[in-house]
Amino acid sequence: MYADPTFYPDGRDIVYRYRKNKRDRQEKAELWTMDLESRSKRELSHYPAHDTTAPWHAYNAGPPRWHPTENFISYESVQKGKSSLYAVTPDGKQQWKLLDTDVTDQGWHDWSDDGKWLTFGGSDSKQTQYDIYLLNWQSKALKKLTDTPFSYQQAPVFVRAM
Repeated sequence: MYADPTFYPDGRDIVYRYRKNKRDRQEKAELWTMDLESRSKRELSHYPAHDTTAPWHAYNAGPPRWHPTENFISYESVQKGKSSLYAVTPDGKQQWKLLDTDVTDQGWHDWSDDGKWLTFGGSDSKQTQYDIYLLNWQSKALKKLTDTPFSYQQAPVFVRAM
């Protein structure tokens, strides 16, 4: 099962989410990269083997997003019972938690074209209210953009002006 592909900035490679059998609830989806010319593939992310807190349907490695000016790929992962944003280098050698905020669960996200802003969906600890946040990547200043009675506001994206 291949899902959520995105191109590297050079356009020669893609990163995507993959697992062999979508019916196997024990198998963890990971991020993979493929060179489009040679078709060679390589696994990037590695879900912690000891972490059993994610339900079978949760993202172990969620939709990847390439940071436009820094050398990493961000993605969502449910670890230690909580959905957070993580990052991995394009060679897969380094992997880390991306944000440390008061937003309990972080999910679908996107980077501005200049890499200065990160927008993401986040929820409260009981997952009853989902909002959209904007983070200044340099200062780490966080602002909640939504303030409505709608409980599900998710999957923000940046749109380029034409």
